[in-house]
Amino acid sequence: MRPTRCCVACRKRNDKNNLIRIVADKGGNAIYDKEQKMNARAIYLCRNIECLKNIKKCIMKDKFKSKENMKIDSLLKLIDELEIEVGE
Repeated sequence: MRPTRCCVACRKRNDKNNLIRIVADKGGNAIYDKEQKMNARAIYLCRNIECLKNIKKCIMKDKFKSKENMKIDSLLKLIDELEIEVGE
């Protein structure tokens, strides 16, 4: 059985490999873990524009809380970059 994770934006469960994995480095900066091998707690997002826009909206309304202690400005910048990558 393949590992599944939940998207923090839409709450749908999906195969771990089909989701975007974001981790925080020791400084709290958000990093896109493409290889999904970094040893850290992570948040997962679906690979679609809707989920990326929804999570950005939640962050802007201060409704997003994470146990990973990510810097919000770093996470927003990463999401902007991911929107460009996913939109292609």
